[in-house]
Amino acid sequence: MELSNFPLASDADCQWLKQELSGLPYHCPYIFDNCRLPDGCQPDQAGVLLRREVGRYSMELDRPVQYRGRNRAMKVLARGTPVFFQDFSEMVRFFRALPEKRLGTGPPAGAEEPVVAMEELTLPQSEAPQLLRASELEQELSRRVMGQDHAIAVMAQLSAMHVNKQNPQKPLSIFAYGPSGTGKSEAAKALAAALSTLGPHQYSVAWTDTNTFSEPHSVSRLLGSPAGYVGYDDKPFFDAVVQNPYTVFIFDEIEKAAPQVLKVLMAVLDEGRCAAVRELPDHSREYKFHKSIFIFTSNMLLHDSEERRQKIGFAVPKAEEIREHEDGIEVIYKSPAPERQKGSLTGRIYHDNEVARKSFIAQGNLAEIASRFQCFLEFHELDDGAKIRILVKQVLESAAEYGIKIHHIDTGIMQELIHICSAEQSLTVRSFRPVIESCLAPAFSEASTDPQGESVRLSGTLDEPQLLWA
Repeated sequence: MELSNFPLASDADCQWLKQELSGLPYHCPYIFDNCRLPDGCQPDQAGVLLRREVGRYSMELDRPVQYRGRNRAMKVLARGTPVFFQDFSEMVRFFRALPEKRLGTGPPAGAEEPVVAMEELTLPQSEAPQLLRASELEQELSRRVMGQDHAIAVMAQLSAMHVNKQNPQKPLSIFAYGPSGTGKSEAAKALAAALSTLGPHQYSVAWTDTNTFSEPHSVSRLLGSPAGYVGYDDKPFFDAVVQNPYTVFIFDEIEKAAPQVLKVLMAVLDEGRCAAVRELPDHSREYKFHKSIFIFTSNMLLHDSEERRQKIGFAVPKAEEIREHEDGIEVIYKSPAPERQKGSLTGRIYHDNEVARKSFIAQGNLAEIASRFQCFLEFHELDDGAKIRILVKQVLESAAEYGIKIHHIDTGIMQELIHICSAEQSLTVRSFRPVIESCLAPAFSEASTDPQGESVRLSGTLDEPQLLWA
């Protein structure tokens, strides 16, 4: 296709294209391949991508182009970064300001040659890339994930660096490991929301439990099934990147994936793309993940130090040695885990990453797989302070499900909840929710039927909880 055939020459073409863009999801590109560019461009062909975004439109070439001409509009477009427009008509005016000699044969049949008063034309300025700051992203993530300050700092740093790349060559890949219930999946889901809030793009989440990819044939769920096979009409998991190239892919418990699935994922992480079974909307057969983020979670423990394997629950120190004396018994406890390595965050990321990578290989995993993960990120067992904050958060969330807003919780009833969770030796913080439901849900349900204010104070005891309206 040549730029002169680009459907913005006539009003009818513009109306047709506007309807086509309206039928696509936000940020999903409408692509015109192999457009012949005006004289003075090198290369002389490129793809043109149009997007309907939230409150605006954008146009960009699929590659940077060297332009030696003097047309201001073409200079802006040749940068290879999106040019943003407040509305569709502004994008039309921009296109019509491009060099007139876009095709030697002139405009399409039936279309009038546009007459543009250049002296009256105001070109939109290409927005400077919005710089995502790691500190702001870390602060936003910390509101959702508690007790994992180091892991959140590393995730924020790596994500910010990836988002700020103008032309990433491969997706960001993070292998998040640690005990169950420490916030790995929660952090991954929170990342997409935080990036959408603070960054220049709206991110989507594509989550899957890798239990469903444990058989060799399950690789078809990623790429699609060939015609005539079971599942051909099912939407492939990787289709998420077609709908939105800015997607956070989450694979929970990746150690359960079949080798064939791992091979596909290795290619994706290494090359940033993989072949699709069926033709995609842009008429290609290739998924592209350069702007995506992949997070793999695992319950593996990649540190052999016993000090790093504390008891789950509201923990007490473990006795290392018991000595008998004439005047009694002396109990010696294990020393607390050593503090994390001092130094810059970048240095700590590299050190922790390499230690975990070697441990990953030492446990029998292939070095080829280990090398594909850009970062190994440890989520350690939560300390008591973090568990208490999570317990409070879950009480608030449980009340909210009944339409109840809590503005204060008395110490007495909160302490009872802590004692129950400690006495029952809860395996993870996920186990707190059933305790809350059994103790407080009846009171929440009853209060929701007769609201007497905007919020409540949770008081009383677990046997007789009281909700005092304010």
